[in-house]
Amino acid sequence: MTGSHADFMRRWFDQVWNLGRAEAIEAMLAPNGRVHGLGEADAVATGPAEFRRFWAQFCEAFPTRRFTVEDVVESGDKVAVRWRARLIHGGFFQDPAPTEKEIVVTGIAFAHVRDGRLQEGWNNWDSLELARQIEALAPVKPILPRA
Repeated sequence: MTGSHADFMRRWFDQVWNLGRAEAIEAMLAPNGRVHGLGEADAVATGPAEFRRFWAQFCEAFPTRRFTVEDVVESGDKVAVRWRARLIHGGFFQDPAPTEKEIVVTGIAFAHVRDGRLQEGWNNWDSLELARQIEALAPVKPILPRA
């Protein structure tokens, strides 16, 4: 691999999420790579085939999506990414019917990259806000006033 692990993660978000290339998952995720934080508590996708199941459902629910990497911090073979996604809710995701609304969700990914492949990834994204925006939840009153 040429380039940094930060560059690798930028390519991951572009190829896998923005361009929707299933073959990029196979090329970039190690055969026994583990991905945490894809939805259910404590659920882990191991290997490209398991990850692709989540990815396919997400891409079906949000056929129009644009992930923007906003910050990247790299240290050795570890890299942290803060991202923002603009999505169109065009399919079913966690039950509610498609709203066709544009939604915005943010998240953080922490990854271990070795030998040009994602070995393990931990994701934390605002799934509560996503559920609220696709009308799967009633609006939540903010604890602090909005600026």
